[in-house]
Amino acid sequence: MKRIHPTQMIMREIQKITKLALLLSISCLLNVQGAFAQFNISTLNNTTLTTCTSIQFGPDGRLYAGQVYVIIRVFTVERTGANDYTATYTETINHIKEMANHDDDDGSLHTDKEKRELTGIYVAGTAD
Repeated sequence: MKRIHPTQMIMREIQKITKLALLLSISCLLNVQGAFAQFNISTLNNTTLTTCTSIQFGPDGRLYAGQVYVIIRVFTVERTGANDYTATYTETINHIKEMANHDDDDGSLHTDKEKRELTGIYVAGTAD
């Protein structure tokens, strides 16, 4: 039996919780009726989203999903039935990942840090 490093176990649990949070968030956003929200489990078909940290619908009607290692996936979502949604188009935004990493305090360049983490996104602007 292969031993799993404790960090890997924690990451797997975080991934499970993140997926559940994503499903619940999509359900909440897409199933509001009147003043009460019905929570139903829905999946977004035609996606392979992992390590998602935040989601938000943009002003263009598309779903923006930020992933932990600074990749943002943008989905055009089509409702195909009750509690059934499909991503008909996916775009990947990785410009932030490609930016140089700087110290938050003095602005100096961090060349020794290869990874950065995305903890949230805010989508603004217009649909044009």
